[in-house]
Amino acid sequence: MKSAQWNITPKTITHTGAPAFKASWRSGKPEFENITGLFWHEENSGSEDDALLIFDFEWQSNAPEQAVFEELMKNAGSAIDNWISARF
Repeated sequence: MKSAQWNITPKTITHTGAPAFKASWRSGKPEFENITGLFWHEENSGSEDDALLIFDFEWQSNAPEQAVFEELMKNAGSAIDNWISARF
């Protein structure tokens, strides 16, 4: 995972490498009520109050195949975790 390919703000994540996308993200207790379309959810912390949700994808081209998407989201989750860790 090349960190230069990720641009993260408190509400968005952008991947500039292929496949390029911009999406919204949040951490904490997952709230799915208003989420439509493709999303990715990770409950890696062991606590339901500390999950990661990535949603509202805007792909530069077409969305990738499922296996590529899953790997990309694992890398996105790591990038967000690193971003959060650097701030606390």
